[in-house]
Amino acid sequence: MIKTNAIFHRKENELNTRECEIEKIIRLNNDEYERFSKNLMRDYDFIRDNADWMRQDSNGVYHCLLVVGKDSNDGILVESEGAYYARYSAFLPNAKPFLEADFQQNATQEVKFYSPLSLKVFNEDDFDDEDIDYTDGEQGMTDMSSSDAVYYKDEILAAIERENTFFETDRGLMEYFDCWHDNSPIIDKVYSAYPTVEEHNGELYGVMVMKVRGELTDDEIVTLKDDWSGQYSDGWGEGFEQREIKIDRGDLYVSFWESGDDYQIQTSDEFFGQGQAPELPIQQKFEEKVKQNYTDCVNNWFTFSNSQLIEKAEEIRLTKEVADDLLNTEWDAGDMEFLMQYKNPLEVISNIRIGAAENCIDIRTDAAVEELQKYPELGENFPLDENYAPPDKSQGIKMSM
Repeated sequence: MIKTNAIFHRKENELNTRECEIEKIIRLNNDEYERFSKNLMRDYDFIRDNADWMRQDSNGVYHCLLVVGKDSNDGILVESEGAYYARYSAFLPNAKPFLEADFQQNATQEVKFYSPLSLKVFNEDDFDDEDIDYTDGEQGMTDMSSSDAVYYKDEILAAIERENTFFETDRGLMEYFDCWHDNSPIIDKVYSAYPTVEEHNGELYGVMVMKVRGELTDDEIVTLKDDWSGQYSDGWGEGFEQREIKIDRGDLYVSFWESGDDYQIQTSDEFFGQGQAPELPIQQKFEEKVKQNYTDCVNNWFTFSNSQLIEKAEEIRLTKEVADDLLNTEWDAGDMEFLMQYKNPLEVISNIRIGAAENCIDIRTDAAVEELQKYPELGENFPLDENYAPPDKSQGIKMSM
């Protein structure tokens, strides 16, 4: 059984709809939305302030606002025609899922904010138990440089991946943003935000990776910097920095925040010190992707039982071999660009080799790549990397009501 809300018309011969475009989304708190939905003919400040967005164009298309409540799944379309009340209105059931799907599809721009990391290592073998005051969180800790941290990048990325499994949706830290910034336009611009780390010039940095629709204003960038700084110090980062990461030198603790006037979160332009962040060579981007793919595979293998490891032994062996081939073969730029279109090129090529092995055919990794280029349908069941697909430049949300 599927439950929803709807407006029913009695004995209507046909339902007349109008094409409309949602120009702006207005988010009200629960009380405001309840009051508005039951008093549509009253004047409202939010309609007055956004009157210029609403009109009927020469083709008869309504350009309107979509008003939604914080906890309501539905919404109300408004075209005021210059008035300060909802002169024309329409009920839109299940507006939230509709908006979510459109938002996810069109948030194709990747925006990154960079920040320094604070890294400390604890190794109890370096101290006598009687010398350590375990009530002091800093006791027994030694600093690790951001350059040394590069050697433990994979372990840190795996730990971040584990931490991010606690998010309830695919929006990452944007799940919590509207709790502190009610009705901020950022809510409708930034779809997702996930912390990670990247190596630049031999040092490891914290990075917030955001999927964005449209351009961020200077004020919005300041708001996001402040919010991510708060998440690093008291939210997501406070939990992450308390979870030890096992390395050969002991327990590594990684913080995305540190006190002091020198700490700052920077945009790509600020971080790289020029108008545009330098484009990484295709080989470096390809290698980073394959390494991350392999790290994900290893983390997955750790969840296998002994019987599963035995059963999957040949697949694991082939996957390791493919990873080694992808990282150590001198590929043409065209080959790497072709493979980069997949989110997980390691999985795609491994799957081809595993399928061939099941039919008693042993093919090399380079031959598997050639097969994929010749028969692209071999990779059609694997997700593509949207960063290498042309963005959807459509404006507004078109629909009929």
